[in-house]
Amino acid sequence: MAERTRVDGFLSSLLAICKPLESFEMPLLDAHGATLSEDIYAGERLVMRAGSRIRSTQIGLAASIGRDHLPTRPHPRVVVLSAGPDLVEPGTAL
Repeated sequence: MAERTRVDGFLSSLLAICKPLESFEMPLLDAHGATLSEDIYAGERLVMRAGSRIRSTQIGLAASIGRDHLPTRPHPRVVVLSAGPDLVEPGTAL
């Protein structure tokens, strides 16, 4: 089976319609598992880096420096759509 695909310009056109997910303030007790969108400082000391996953340790640290909300970024939702004559029902011979 030979497939014909065309990818030139595909990535740039895909990136042109994509935009970063908006950051939002999440209550501390709901933030477990979320991703930090900004660096967190205690005074001038960096205590949590942007992009870090929020776990119980980070929640405790945020509470200890007086934070009740953390800037987070939602996890992207991804959907894969498959189409074409090469799709068959499970159990069918290829």
